[in-house]
Amino acid sequence: MASRRPIHTVPNVTADTANERHRIMRTTVKRLLITTAAAVAASSVAAIPSASADWEQPCETRVLSQAFTQWGDTNDYFLVTGGDFENPSSTSWDLEGASIVLNEQSPWKVNGASHRGALRLPSGADAETHEICVMVGEDSIRFFYKAPGVTGAHLRVEITASSDVGQALGFMQLNGSARGWQVSPPIQIPNVRGEDGRQEIDITFEAIGRRATWFIDDVMVDPWRTR
Repeated sequence: MASRRPIHTVPNVTADTANERHRIMRTTVKRLLITTAAAVAASSVAAIPSASADWEQPCETRVLSQAFTQWGDTNDYFLVTGGDFENPSSTSWDLEGASIVLNEQSPWKVNGASHRGALRLPSGADAETHEICVMVGEDSIRFFYKAPGVTGAHLRVEITASSDVGQALGFMQLNGSARGWQVSPPIQIPNVRGEDGRQEIDITFEAIGRRATWFIDDVMVDPWRTR
């Protein structure tokens, strides 16, 4: 069985009191669930499912593209549902203080030359996907983001994974001091895949720290284990 990814302490950042309270309230339930699930995961003796397992239950069909070749990453990726933020009325994301706007866009337009939308994430706002099915080997995400150029502003990216084995939380914080559009590093998806080789994940973006507005575009998953 795959061991549960460690849950790290959130690095200290300068934050408005209201933003900090909001973040703590939002993540408390997730962390309680993860703590409870740890005993289940620790007691399991199932082997890690192999990528070639013939009993593996597939998720939905993937439409693949090499979206990050300009940055030396030739892996294929698929776009998460609504991850191009082209539909302002999309219900694929749960938005709290965030919005989809059509006057901002990653300059690389990796999912369509005519695209013009992005997720706008002001200070204290967050956006969360609905559950996404991922399989063995689908182990990281990447996306584009526009940093505000404000020292002390941070973009927190959380990935919660769950299956019948248990639940785990992984995260990364991106620094907002360098203004402009950038490509994220690969962010690992926690591994608690069940015996069918599947798990459900949700991805949450949250603007924390100093008051600033971020933009996010083209949220994608790598469908093959990082090479």
